[in-house]
Amino acid sequence: MTAWVKNPLGYSLGDQKIPKANSCKYLGIILQSNLNWVDQVNYTVQKAWKAFHFVKSVLKKGNRNTKI
Repeated sequence: MTAWVKNPLGYSLGDQKIPKANSCKYLGIILQSNLNWVDQVNYTVQKAWKAFHFVKSVLKKGNRNTKI
């Protein structure tokens, strides 16, 4: 039986070394290696601002029925 993990401090798959990541996005949530939520909060705020500006531009251009 061949072991997939050769070095417990540096993981590898076969002969390919798997690089360490400080953060990754999994199921829509940004996970950080230091368990900090700053990137997730900033990402969520950025998405909210984009949605807000989109709605604001639609309402600015629209007529009364659009605004209702």
